[in-house]
Amino acid sequence: MLASANAKVVNALQCLFQVTVPKLSIIVCKSYGQVTTNMCGQGGGPDFLVAWPTAEIGFMDPLIAADVVYGSLPEEKRIKEVDKMIGDSSPYPSAGAYYIQDIIDPSEAQKTSVRREVGAILCRRHIHKYVEKQNRETSVAARIFKPQ
Repeated sequence: MLASANAKVVNALQCLFQVTVPKLSIIVCKSYGQVTTNMCGQGGGPDFLVAWPTAEIGFMDPLIAADVVYGSLPEEKRIKEVDKMIGDSSPYPSAGAYYIQDIIDPSEAQKTSVRREVGAILCRRHIHKYVEKQNRETSVAARIFKPQ
């Protein structure tokens, strides 16, 4: 049963990496670990990735991570470290490291900034396909008319 579920996840990830349509993701709340990649997050190759200010991004939930890393510390030191880990899971460090393009207000999610980015993605893809076609035609012509 577990192998079947894993195979489905691997198949879905392969499909995600091979799609040719623009991939847009908005991180709304919690995005931890492999789920980030599975939902077309940082590792899933999105064309446009933004987050709401309420998003939490990280390897694992900060409360669980604190229990693993700082479980043996006294309670007051542990709470201090947990607060630090929770602060590190906000979307602002990810935006500062360029993992996400922007942090948007939820009321702006359907406004012009997202639409403008979608238009830019479609334009870049169209130009890329045109350049690839021109390169193929040029390389064929170069092989046909190659001086001897």
